[in-house]
Amino acid sequence: MNFQYKVRDSQGKLISGFEEASSRASLAKNLEDRGLHPVAIIPVSDRVRLHEIPKPMSGNVVSRLLKSRSILHYRIGKLVKDTDLLLFTRDLLSLVHSGVSLVLGIRDISSQIKNLYFRDILEKVSDDINRGNKLSEAFEKHPKIFSEFFCNSIRSGEEAGRLEEVLERLSNTMERDIETTLTVKNAIRYPIIVLCFLGVAFTIMVSFVIPRFANLFHRFNTPLPLPTRILIALGNFFHDYGYLVLFMLVVFPIFIALFKKTTYGARVWDSLKLHIPVFGTLYKKMILQRFVATLQTLYASGIVLPDALETSSRVVDNRIMAEAIRKTGASVRQGKSLFESLRENNLFPPLVIRVIMMGEKTGNLERMLGEVIQHYGREILYITKNLTTLIEPILIVILGVMILIFALGVFLPMWSFMQLFRH
Repeated sequence: MNFQYKVRDSQGKLISGFEEASSRASLAKNLEDRGLHPVAIIPVSDRVRLHEIPKPMSGNVVSRLLKSRSILHYRIGKLVKDTDLLLFTRDLLSLVHSGVSLVLGIRDISSQIKNLYFRDILEKVSDDINRGNKLSEAFEKHPKIFSEFFCNSIRSGEEAGRLEEVLERLSNTMERDIETTLTVKNAIRYPIIVLCFLGVAFTIMVSFVIPRFANLFHRFNTPLPLPTRILIALGNFFHDYGYLVLFMLVVFPIFIALFKKTTYGARVWDSLKLHIPVFGTLYKKMILQRFVATLQTLYASGIVLPDALETSSRVVDNRIMAEAIRKTGASVRQGKSLFESLRENNLFPPLVIRVIMMGEKTGNLERMLGEVIQHYGREILYITKNLTTLIEPILIVILGVMILIFALGVFLPMWSFMQLFRH
């Protein structure tokens, strides 16, 4: 079977040519044995030359307007949804597995994507590959869409000749992250709804119900009970200074956002997230699971352990945890084993460290890292499934306090009013 190919030599020079081979994989191996790095390999039967691939109609005014509207829309939220990126990774895996040209395949995938911003990015990726860039190099030009972890994984797969395996691991990691995030969101939905209703009930009480009692008691010149006076004082405060409260509700989140951008503020915020009751434990386990999954993917792709740890630290969305991982990487670079370095930083519980130690000693570190991922996956699943049960005691206490305040604020005046009429 005849193939048309584009390769780069040891000096990075782009070379094109035709060659006969039994399969695309055998031709790629033959080219690599000659010290050439394959960029694209297309069967001649496809009747498409690498330089003849059609480019998008940039002159189409309607298309440009749609893309600009899409960019405006996604800048308000997230540029590309995690689910869209996961589906693209799965499709890319299918391309590599089937041996279809990446240039043509990515362009076909982009034509089916509804997110116009993402479609435009993929068209640019396809064009970059057609010009001779590696897949990882094309992705690196769009850091807002493709993370450093994503690009490094692709590069390691290209260099080790295990791109299909790396894409499989990437998609599994992304799918696991999405499922965990959705589970947590579903678990906290109920507490948020309850707290919102409590806020509405409190506003109605201090704004409409309690003031009626105040007016009634004022006519009879009778002192109000302490709980009622407290509620009335709160109602008067919100009535007189409501604009200030609204101003603080707007300014406070902005202040927090600016505070988090400072070095000190980011550390304080990340530390708080790790120590929040119930959610802090879940958050830490999710971070550790993602770290181990990233480390396993990079390590299995052939990246040396210190470099894999350094890259994994940049994937972790917590500065305190990232610093601990970087210290672990520095210790490993100095010659210490992974489990010794992790034990020094108190990053993992003893059981997990023991599993990693067994993996290093037996030469099955990749498999043991998989065991750690499953361990954290089970713990996260257990916590998220029982999250509502864990939060219920806190909600019961809050509800009890609010009901007690409302009851004392309403019924004590009624009781005093009845006593007044008896006398």
